Amino acid sequence: MEHRSPIFIPAYLRKLAVENSAEKQFRSNLVLRREYMTGSALFLVWSQGFTYYEEFQPFGFGRDARTLFNTDGDNVLMIKVSHSLNI
Repeated sequence: MEHRSPIFIPAYLRKLAVENSAEKQFRSNLVLRREYMTGSALFLVWSQGFTYYEEFQPFGFGRDARTLFNTDGDNVLMIKVSHSLNI
């Protein structure tokens, strides 16, 4: 006979709770904008993100921050130029 806990929790909710509690993530963006002519602009965007997955542990800010920032981050650099056409 299978042992059941007194509180029934559907399997999809248990899986969701475990997956969400084990993910730690930090994202940041920096946007620089320079207007070089009237109506024309240059944008420089830097985006950085850190993601860490681990087995569930109670929340500990210092430990979690150290672990997260010691992982390899994703860095993205984007450049956008918009130019006004005088037609």
